[in-house]
Amino acid sequence: MTVEAVVSHVEALGRTLGGTVDGALLECARAVHRASMADYLARRGDLAAAGAGEPASLFHEAVTGGRRAG
Repeated sequence: MTVEAVVSHVEALGRTLGGTVDGALLECARAVHRASMADYLARRGDLAAAGAGEPASLFHEAVTGGRRAG
């Protein structure tokens, strides 16, 4: 999540609680969501290929120091 998305979410939450949501805020939220989704979809294949099996092996190495059980 980008800083812009976080700021947008916080602003939207504050304005929702304050009852001041308007069309401009909703359109801004839509634009941030579309950009974020487009970025994710463009990178999804690379993310899946880069992360296949890696988190489990990193966790194993961190916990066991790379030693094999047995």
